[in-house]
Amino acid sequence: LQKKDEETVQLKKCMDLKEKESAGSNSMYKGEYGEAKQELMLTNSFGKQYDIDGSKLMHKMDIRMIHKLHKYIIGVECKEKKILTATDMYKFHTDRMNNKYWAGIFISTQSPIKGFVLEKDTYLFSNTNSELYIYSNDPNIIAMVIGCFLQLMEQKFLKKAEPDQELSRKYTQSINQAIALYKKWNSMKKAHFDFDKQLLINLTQMGVPEETFNGHLYFAPKTKIKGNKHPYNII
Repeated sequence: LQKKDEETVQLKKCMDLKEKESAGSNSMYKGEYGEAKQELMLTNSFGKQYDIDGSKLMHKMDIRMIHKLHKYIIGVECKEKKILTATDMYKFHTDRMNNKYWAGIFISTQSPIKGFVLEKDTYLFSNTNSELYIYSNDPNIIAMVIGCFLQLMEQKFLKKAEPDQELSRKYTQSINQAIALYKKWNSMKKAHFDFDKQLLINLTQMGVPEETFNGHLYFAPKTKIKGNKHPYNII
């Protein structure tokens, strides 16, 4: 029950910050919203194994993931900027080293990470430095990549050695396959959505009674299906 209450508080915080960001009341809300969004994603995805600490602490990264059993900490830096600077990268490295975090994760949602990842929805593992770089604004892709990285870092902690290169290769291959399938599924969903919407528009324009659509399976997000509102906004 307590975990559910904490998630509700985090969700409300995200919604409040998103509203302020959309209103354009202050540019700082964009960064805060990005951090809150990632904190909520990390809590939902990895909260059983890690305590997720998003409290504001100077020079300690935006979010700390504390392993509940082993107690090591993985620092997470979140950037919503369109252009990253050398200072952003320097701060990430120094904060991690100064706090002796077991590993570090750098998430950029809007900008390539020069020297690491340049293409959107891609990532880079650095086993030697125990660091992960992600350039994506898709929470599912971010969660998939982080999940595999956490497994590698736990193995490194337990073995007190670098993760086996063959295992790292298999993890990377699995992530790439999962991301490829995920992107393909999204493309298929969009194609089905567009086709279904156009079909219903044509039927409606032909005068087919609305009752005919009872039981129809709509390809629309849940958020668009509220009350009597039509999922495709065509009636």
